[in-house]
Amino acid sequence: MTVKLTSEKAKTIVVMCKMFVKKWKTTIREFAKLVGKLVASEPAVQYANFYVKPLEQKKDKALKINKGNYDAIMYLDCEIHKHLIWWINNIEKSSKPILTIEPSMILQSDSSKTGWGGLIKHPKLALAETGSHLSDIHLPAYNKDKSLCVVDIYNEYIKRTKSLRGQYTKLFIMTMKPHKPVSKNTISRWIKLTMKLAGLDTNLFKPHSVRSASTSSAKKAGISIDVIMKSAGWKKESTFRKFYDKPIVDNNTNKGLSKKLLDNYLSHDQ
Repeated sequence: MTVKLTSEKAKTIVVMCKMFVKKWKTTIREFAKLVGKLVASEPAVQYANFYVKPLEQKKDKALKINKGNYDAIMYLDCEIHKHLIWWINNIEKSSKPILTIEPSMILQSDSSKTGWGGLIKHPKLALAETGSHLSDIHLPAYNKDKSLCVVDIYNEYIKRTKSLRGQYTKLFIMTMKPHKPVSKNTISRWIKLTMKLAGLDTNLFKPHSVRSASTSSAKKAGISIDVIMKSAGWKKESTFRKFYDKPIVDNNTNKGLSKKLLDNYLSHDQ
């Protein structure tokens, strides 16, 4: 089911846009009225936001230059005309679905010095430094103790939740119907509860403490700071604390890091 503007409303917008396309200047007030009409049509025009946002920015910039005076003159450049022409050509045939389905693929730009690149294998993890690459996450197996092996636990979790997932592809889902993906806040609460059950003071230690604790344990286990930084995706030693919650970057050295940490845990446990 879709929503569409009435023929009368669509024609009104077309007439207004054509009037402004013929101009090279107008008052900010008159232009704001047009922008208001376009914004009001967004619920019935699928791509409206892409073509109205630049116009709003032009209006706001003109207001800032003229210190909020709506009666001041603003100039209508070629970019404004280009977006208005899109409205003229598309408003009468545009519509918008009431319900949207989840996309089968999400395309995101990767960080690079040139601005080019794409990533479609997994969702955005965190803001990365310019020039760095968002690699795949690697989960190494740990055969010495199955109860500590992330891969075994992951496979078992997927097996148990397979019949509950439906259309959802996120890893963690709710335990109650309709078993939707959990939010970051929920995962944070899970970590906090686990820390509390382990006897940690959650007033002093927070979920993010896990990140700094793991890297500190790695250093104590004899792993060099270079290996720790490569595994965490850090470039400088000074970022050890500042960016402690950064996702693990796929690197061959992180296999040794995770296994060394688990070996260190077992040696203390025995």
